[in-house]
Amino acid sequence: MELAPAEPALRATWIDDVDALAALAREWDALCDACPWSTPFQRPAWVIPALRHLGQRARVVVVRRGRALVGLLPLAELESEPGTWALAGTGPSDALDVIAREHDVARAALEAVSARRAEWRVLELHELADGSPLLAAARAGHAGRVIVDDALSVSPVLAWPEGAETLDDVLSASWARRVRYDRRRAARESIVPEVAREHHVDEAVDEALRAWRANHEARWAARGEPGALTGRHAFLDEAVPALVREGRAELWSLRAHGALAASYLVLRERAWAGLYLGGFDPALARSSPLVVLIAEIVERLARDGVRDFDFLRGAEPYKYQWGARDRVLRRVRIEP
Repeated sequence: MELAPAEPALRATWIDDVDALAALAREWDALCDACPWSTPFQRPAWVIPALRHLGQRARVVVVRRGRALVGLLPLAELESEPGTWALAGTGPSDALDVIAREHDVARAALEAVSARRAEWRVLELHELADGSPLLAAARAGHAGRVIVDDALSVSPVLAWPEGAETLDDVLSASWARRVRYDRRRAARESIVPEVAREHHVDEAVDEALRAWRANHEARWAARGEPGALTGRHAFLDEAVPALVREGRAELWSLRAHGALAASYLVLRERAWAGLYLGGFDPALARSSPLVVLIAEIVERLARDGVRDFDFLRGAEPYKYQWGARDRVLRRVRIEP
């Protein structure tokens, strides 16, 4: 009897140059396609702009079996904290992890990180879901000594029930009545929803992106606060259009009196949608624009096959009005 040839061992190498990393984008995207927990936050169209614009220096572990790419751990050294390594995109990213198509990749990647322990003093792994393979490998000590392992935040998720056809089948009776009232009022006021997607021309995407940024900042300025986009314009101007072109992001808007007066950026991956950030012109506040817009997003994307609507980090009360339930995100801090 002939024995089957042994599979090549896992081999970890490093990419510390963002331009060299960009050359891996096609393989990286294919790896994400094969990884069941990947989201747009792990895609090259998001991570590479983060490395270029957010003060993060690439420290990326590439794991291969033979010539096949089987895993990627996108890390970065923070320019503001020399010696601190973190998952690339930490800050604006709401879900992070190793990207893998095999079980042992997280261990191999963290062992490679441990081999460079003279170059870092602390490894910060944030926004890890409870079932994360990277979390399990970190807890097993493959990178070093775990000094912090705790819940960092929650990400409320609305699960669209099997057989549900409209929001009335999903929401509480009281919130469903409120949503119907707000949608009827918006229709009377000629407030019309629209979406910029992958097949739209660049001009439509650019208009929607500018409006999204302006509406988010206007909403927070009305509260005397800067909002979440401060210092991130260059990053988002590169990442968002790239994800829209790939069909992994959509810019949803309400048009009122000719202008895009309310906006939401929605990220998409398989049957998952992440409602990233929204905003509106304060002059439209009495029309409950984000209620109307979220209702439109959820109902229309459910018809497209989305089943998990992730409101992303933060326990703001409005998320629970939609029936969302918490998904815990953890952080691990490791010393060599």
